[in-house]
Amino acid sequence: CVEIGCGAGRMTMPLAQTFQRVTAVDVSEDMIAYARQHVTAANADFIVVNGPNLPRPDQSTTGVFSTHVFQHFDSLEYADLYFAEIARILKPGGTMMIHMPVFEWHPRTSWLSRFTFQISGSMYELKTTLNRILIRMGVPRQVMKIIVYPITRLGRTLSDLGFADIQVRVLITESNHALHPFVMARKRNQ
Repeated sequence: CVEIGCGAGRMTMPLAQTFQRVTAVDVSEDMIAYARQHVTAANADFIVVNGPNLPRPDQSTTGVFSTHVFQHFDSLEYADLYFAEIARILKPGGTMMIHMPVFEWHPRTSWLSRFTFQISGSMYELKTTLNRILIRMGVPRQVMKIIVYPITRLGRTLSDLGFADIQVRVLITESNHALHPFVMARKRNQ
């Protein structure tokens, strides 16, 4: 299994109990160092990655898992790069389970609601950009970008990459009873 965005390794231990080997990746060297110290599973490897390049050979992986990561990417196109990498490393019949916020407009959603949503997204994008500029200038700021995925686009992207049995399941966490949508899919057999 490959875990994308393992962070402190909170989910790595349960994955290591299920899979023969877990390759846990993250872009943060500090998070990887912390996870290495606190996750005792002998079958878990922790690797720092720089973007959507998963350190596994083609068709070598049975499962891919990620939670609380994809919503923080800069764009849907960046997520597409990760989905392409997932498709590359998964064996035929392999599965993925990715937590990500998804939405679809109801056919009767008013133009005003859609316009307001677009304006809100543009303002959020502007705020994120300004915060990043301030960070480069040495002003401490927190930047946590949130993007949501249109279900129709997501389904088309995954289907084009060779995935089947694409589902969205909403799970409720025990810790705070929050709703968490997960996208699950299986790579088609060749």
